[in-house]
Amino acid sequence: MTILFLAVLVMAWFALIIPAAWRARQTAPYSAAQRFKKRLDLIAPRTPRANAEGRWIVVPQSRDRLERAAFRRGQRRRRRILFALGAGVVLTAVTAVLVGGAVWELQVFLDISLALYVALLLVAKRRRAELVRDFRSTENRRQTSEEPRFFEPLGAEGRGG
Repeated sequence: MTILFLAVLVMAWFALIIPAAWRARQTAPYSAAQRFKKRLDLIAPRTPRANAEGRWIVVPQSRDRLERAAFRRGQRRRRRILFALGAGVVLTAVTAVLVGGAVWELQVFLDISLALYVALLLVAKRRRAELVRDFRSTENRRQTSEEPRFFEPLGAEGRGG
């Protein structure tokens, strides 16, 4: 009698679950793979170029990488400014010697500008070095600080402290 009851119960379950699953499958607009592709298109649309293959997903860059890139851009900018001031000093010096007059005032102005800019670069370099040194010393203190001990180390007798 128990086996008959369990068989009826299983058939009732199948009678309810199979048609419901079939209806859900028929009414679903996309299969799981199609749904995944559709969502992926929202995140990373295909590239419009004909020769580009695959999809491109934009991943945020790490903070360290962004800081290094910003530092390199600033370094290139500082080099260009330094080169421009140096070239200006040389050109105005040659022009002042050949022409004279008011060009000497421009020469003095560019000399002072170059000296101030070099001083500014040296101060900025010293500040960066101090920041790096302070950061490293803080990191070293963190690494060398002793962790609190919850257990006594084993002594020579094999027992706690």
